[in-house]
Amino acid sequence: RRSSDLLYPSVKSQIFDAPPIITKVSQIVGPGWGITVPDQQRLQPLLNSIGSCNALHSAAIAAGGADDYGASMNVVVQGNTSSGLTITGMHAKIIKRSAPLNGAYVFCQSAGEEGALPINFNLNDQAPNAQGAPAESGKGSKPSFFANGSAVHLNNGEVYPFRVGASITGSAVEWVIEASVLINGKPSTLTIDDNGMPFETTAALPLRQYGDLYEYDWAGEQRLLHLRSKARNSDDCAANLAMKALQNQGLSPPGQVLTV
Repeated sequence: RRSSDLLYPSVKSQIFDAPPIITKVSQIVGPGWGITVPDQQRLQPLLNSIGSCNALHSAAIAAGGADDYGASMNVVVQGNTSSGLTITGMHAKIIKRSAPLNGAYVFCQSAGEEGALPINFNLNDQAPNAQGAPAESGKGSKPSFFANGSAVHLNNGEVYPFRVGASITGSAVEWVIEASVLINGKPSTLTIDDNGMPFETTAALPLRQYGDLYEYDWAGEQRLLHLRSKARNSDDCAANLAMKALQNQGLSPPGQVLTV
């Protein structure tokens, strides 16, 4: 071995392998998702050729929308140090908290995919720690994978997928994930964000408070429904009645926006 390797074993890792983790974040269209789009004018031009729940989700995100319930994403991490690293924990860091977002509300019933390690954050907490998969019957989340001392070790080039979910009530937040890691035996904190920007999640408002409602009705007529909620006196009941009426009329082909 060279003397420089003996004297400075971590120099190569620091110089050639930065950043120590490469991340890839992608949205998951989970079951029962909803998105609030504050600027309704940005959304309108993107609704002309919607043919699926996934397409509607992508349009709402592209228009600056923020997820509420059902918010989840795939976070794939890849080790990028010659000596490897170990992830020992995760928590969410709240960057900004504000009132729930308003504007247009876009929603759809769909189905997500499983397979990655579930990590969930309760964004109502000031310093949300990673939790495991949600438990059944409203009993809260199961303990995090990291709670019992388990860790994820990544060799150089090795990848590991996480399915990250977030829940919130009463506010909107911008947040990032901070991962506790060991690199060459030394503790460090690495930030995971949405491709350079913080994640954004908002609580849902009563449906009557939104300017417009949009749903892709994949289970019925397979078309985009446009429901103007402010003209209705109640929440879910009125929206459901309007959707059923449209489904029975069969007025438009798939992909066309219906307004009531």
